[in-house]
Amino acid sequence: MKVKMTNPCDNCPFRSDIKPFDLRKGRLKGIIQNLMDDDMQTFPCHKTTGLERDEDGFSESEWQHCAGAMAMLYKLGYQNVAMRLAFAFKYITPQQLRTDLVYDSLEDLLRAYEH
Repeated sequence: MKVKMTNPCDNCPFRSDIKPFDLRKGRLKGIIQNLMDDDMQTFPCHKTTGLERDEDGFSESEWQHCAGAMAMLYKLGYQNVAMRLAFAFKYITPQQLRTDLVYDSLEDLLRAYEH
């Protein structure tokens, strides 16, 4: 998985400025739990996970770490291994992450997805 994206996509589930992404009940909590409990975990951007090239030109071998997930983790004071390596090798910088577009807390994020 590559770590190049720094701007959450227009319908990223971590964005606070849009209507919540349609996720099945409990899915977001599982994603957050995995990312927070194991710093080896990554979360791919949903726009880069298709087996075929999508409209943005990504293929399976080009899966990208979700920029919204990285921004949210960073905002909360966490960095998974992929992020730490990307920062260390200067693929991206923390300042490039759009933390202004994600929720301020896990509670706010989860509350937005309550059905």
